[in-house]
Order: sequence, then C-alpha cells, then structure tokens
Amino acid sequence: MKRDWRAFWMGFGVSIFVFLTGTGLLMVDYEGRKLSFGDDAPIARVERGPARTDLTVRAFGRKGTWDVTELDRAWCFLCDFMCVPHK
Repeated sequence: MKRDWRAFWMGFGVSIFVFLTGTGLLMVDYEGRKLSFGDDAPIARVERGPARTDLTVRAFGRKGTWDVTELDRAWCFLCDFMCVPHK
C-alpha cells in the first residue's frame, strides 16, 4: 500500500518544486526590472478590446501577446453564472 503512493508523492513534490522555482524566477525578473530601470509594469496584463481579448506577458526580456478571447468569454460566463462581480 505504501509503495502505491510513492509515485504520487514524487510527482507532487516535483510539480511543487517546478511551480515555486518558476514563480521565484518571475518575481526576481519583475523586481530586477523595477529596481534597475524603474519599470513597474506588471508581468502579465489582459487587454480587452471591442472584438478580442489579448494576454500580454513581459518577462525575461521578451514580450509575447496571445489571443485569449474564448477564455475570457468562458470566464465571464462562469462569473455571471455564479453571480460573482468581475468587471
């Protein structure tokens, strides 16, 4: 019985380690930009336009933009369904 859980706990531990390491790297990048250049822009920002929603990510000296219109619609539907104010 104990051997059956070993793989789960190993996978869980590695996943937590990767998540915390990634979060730490993003925090160091943000704080470094803020201290060095005075740039306190957020790492990720959602920009809602009339026709589409974009997710802009600035991290590690790169900038990427992705269309997340369908995810935004799903999020708004979920919030409306649960009567949670979201805008």
